[in-house]
Amino acid sequence: MALNGEKFELVRYGRNEDLKNSTNYKYNNQLITEKEHVKDLGVFMSDDATFSHHINKIIEAGRNLSGWVLRTFNSRDGQCLKTLWKCLVVPRLEYCCQLWSPYKIQEIANLEAIQRSFTVKIQGVQHLNYWDRLSQLKLYSLQRRRERYIIIYVWKILEGRVPNVGIVPNYHPRKGRLCYIMGTVGSIQRVKTIKHNSFTHNGPRFFNCLPRDLWDQKDTSPECFKRKLDKWLDGLPDHPPIPGYPYSHHNTLPEAVQNQGQLGTCVS
Repeated sequence: MALNGEKFELVRYGRNEDLKNSTNYKYNNQLITEKEHVKDLGVFMSDDATFSHHINKIIEAGRNLSGWVLRTFNSRDGQCLKTLWKCLVVPRLEYCCQLWSPYKIQEIANLEAIQRSFTVKIQGVQHLNYWDRLSQLKLYSLQRRRERYIIIYVWKILEGRVPNVGIVPNYHPRKGRLCYIMGTVGSIQRVKTIKHNSFTHNGPRFFNCLPRDLWDQKDTSPECFKRKLDKWLDGLPDHPPIPGYPYSHHNTLPEAVQNQGQLGTCVS
């Protein structure tokens, strides 16, 4: 198979600048261009090992698409706008979010602001603040949706429905099926932060905060697991960080569960 050397791209990771500066890669005697950000299957991979560039692109695309929907459709009916939001905008905001889910408060708030500005156009809820508006419209915050997807993906890994990318099962004789949470020792602080907020660390953290009857959901359909998960999530407050609102640092699921004292709550 003939390959097009002009389409090759190079991204370098790590702190060894001497190695980076002393190595070049070529194809057919043509130097491969070094890039800070490389798009791979729809996700921008950056040479600093963060997803800030990708998240900024997602925010820009979400704002543009949200504005297009509001300009194109005159209706401000709740059911109409919710359908358009879920079908057209949300997929762009959540594609592969298990990988790039943000941990910086500002990035979380900037993503959340897209849904906040869209939902304020819906008739009948304009007078409500964003947190109450989510409750009235029966919508999750985008932060809660991303964490929900991470939990579902971990469950699918444990059930053998998708490839395992580093999740280690850890069955506890008293508590039931859990996941081993990878440590972050032995690294500089920046690397620890990246590891701590990666899927292989956050996935087990989020999954382990579920009640036991959700941990032990085996040999069932994803739809059944999602229904039980949603029933449990409906009992937790959903107050994502938003500029001008009281700072809510307990909205991530482990902190929300600990704050509510609901660890181990049964779901019928």
